[in-house]
Amino acid sequence: MAGVIPQTIGKGLDLLGHVIPCESLATKFLAGIKFGQITLINYDGTKSVFGNPDEKEYRCTLTVHRKSFYSRIALKESVGLGESYTDGDWDCDNLVALFCVLVENKKAGASFGGNALVDAVTHGLTGVLRWVQTNTPQLSAANVEAHYDLGNDFYEMWLDHDHMAYTCALYLTPEDTLEQAQLNKIRCIFKKLDLKKGDRVYEMGCGWGGFALQAAREVGGRVLAVNLSKEQIAYARAKAKAEGLEHLVEFRIADYRAATVEADGQFDKIVSIGMLEHVGRHDLTNFFATADRLLKKDGILVAH
Repeated sequence: MAGVIPQTIGKGLDLLGHVIPCESLATKFLAGIKFGQITLINYDGTKSVFGNPDEKEYRCTLTVHRKSFYSRIALKESVGLGESYTDGDWDCDNLVALFCVLVENKKAGASFGGNALVDAVTHGLTGVLRWVQTNTPQLSAANVEAHYDLGNDFYEMWLDHDHMAYTCALYLTPEDTLEQAQLNKIRCIFKKLDLKKGDRVYEMGCGWGGFALQAAREVGGRVLAVNLSKEQIAYARAKAKAEGLEHLVEFRIADYRAATVEADGQFDKIVSIGMLEHVGRHDLTNFFATADRLLKKDGILVAH
């Protein structure tokens, strides 16, 4: 059943694309841009120029190869734009200029379509789809596998080598390396948590274990760190074993919602780093309810 719901919603969006005048909505948006210039070469060979005719810097040519481009961006927004580019529905001679034009005009109040009924239907369907994808442990696991179980060697090529941290490096000086900046971030979170030796910490979504290992290594915190990625947990467990930190850190393949007071007790501190975007706004209530259930009365939660 878990897989049937998003498939059904996806088919509904596809059918909606045949009903809504997606191409005319896109043309209406382009006709309203004030910043920059976009030359549109359509799939039927027609050519149109939109925006500031005197623009010298932020100008580009957008070539649409397939009509499906319009329905995909209308119904799936930025995701549809990226997917349709990958599939060859369109290309552009200057992607940087294109996105500068789109962002600046969006900031100025330009609206794609402007049809309240269309917006309500499409946003409702895509919102339900996102909720289903994040609100069930089975689909959450499938999403994690697709994004993070790509091989740790791939991520080692571009993440910091010390912590394999994914988000929000904190550069305190121009000389800071990526490794130092990620350590700065972790220590900043230590301060926010008021982390002390012996504190029991629950980390919801631990990545490759950088925070948990540093908390054990530097402060002496006792951390239960959970994650749905088999590759990330294997990496973190190996590093904990190599450093002799297994008595302080447990890395568990589990959904963050699965911990219970009966089995795991309550925690002095709870931390979640760079995971809220995976949780999604539709499941924020469940996220904070989980933290509330597992946190001691005088405990501290940091959602970074």
